[in-house]
Amino acid sequence: MKKYKISFFSIILLLIVNTSYFWENLPGLFDMAIAFLTLICFIILIIVFINRLIKGITEKFKNRIRVLNLLISSTVLTLTYLHPFGFINFEKIIHGEDIYFTQYEGAASGTISLKLKNNNKFIEKSIFWGVENYKGNYQIKNDTLFLIYNSKSNFNEKTSFCIEDIKFKDHLLYYRNINDTIPLRMKTYKGNFSILK
Repeated sequence: MKKYKISFFSIILLLIVNTSYFWENLPGLFDMAIAFLTLICFIILIIVFINRLIKGITEKFKNRIRVLNLLISSTVLTLTYLHPFGFINFEKIIHGEDIYFTQYEGAASGTISLKLKNNNKFIEKSIFWGVENYKGNYQIKNDTLFLIYNSKSNFNEKTSFCIEDIKFKDHLLYYRNINDTIPLRMKTYKGNFSILK
């Protein structure tokens, strides 16, 4: 079993990365701790892979177990690099396809994204010092998108709303509450708000 420990380590890393949908919303800094440990494990796997690759080259790849470990670890490294949040889209499987996707990018590359689903449901994802998901129902009346949260929003509000930006048609203005005077400008990446109205 010791001969395959690199392969086991690689597969466990792949499982952790691909189940990020389930652990990224843990309370406190647990999600940040898991993400940090995953990054450390990824770096360790790169170092171990390079070390084993050099040994494999010197042996002219005669050791079959080493070749198998190299194949598995290189596959995991490639998949993790190409899909850092996993190649299985659990959100799409559980909640369905996005019909509209808009996003605000704030300081230090933090983002707030809003995904509208077919069944008048929405998911708001906030990524700043961790990942937080907020869910609820939406209604569209004229040019206004009303968001009604299941519990509360990222800004501790029960309701928020968005309107189409007059200056930039591919943007929405996100108002945290009725008294908000400085809305967040969110760029549309998928869908057309005019068609949804």
